[in-house]
Amino acid sequence: MLRSKLFLGALAAGMLVAGAAFAAVDLSATYGNTITWTDAAGSKTVFWLMGDGTFTAKAPGGEAKHGTWEISGTQFCGTYDGETAKNCMEVPHPDQAWVVGEKTPGKNFDGGDITIEVSPGQTGM
Repeated sequence: MLRSKLFLGALAAGMLVAGAAFAAVDLSATYGNTITWTDAAGSKTVFWLMGDGTFTAKAPGGEAKHGTWEISGTQFCGTYDGETAKNCMEVPHPDQAWVVGEKTPGKNFDGGDITIEVSPGQTGM
């Protein structure tokens, strides 16, 4: 009995620590602003995240797509409307809030190098 209580206590403590790490991902500064991903070739994909878990994205060719997003652990995951595949990428600096005007290196959904910039307002929508 004591052993199972110790196990449950350790499990709960582990969940609290894990929950704290997961809760550290803060993208609220991006709501109402523009996120631009620039790849190594200079192609830009633009995203607008909404606080309700929806987004709009504009590909380098100008095609606009809509979908839903979520944070899963330290990953940002997006699913385009009409698709079932969830695309995930590691959030750069998951323990720090994103800041408007910040540029940071990261990896796109395919693992390619990108620069991520948060700009004020919803430009280019």
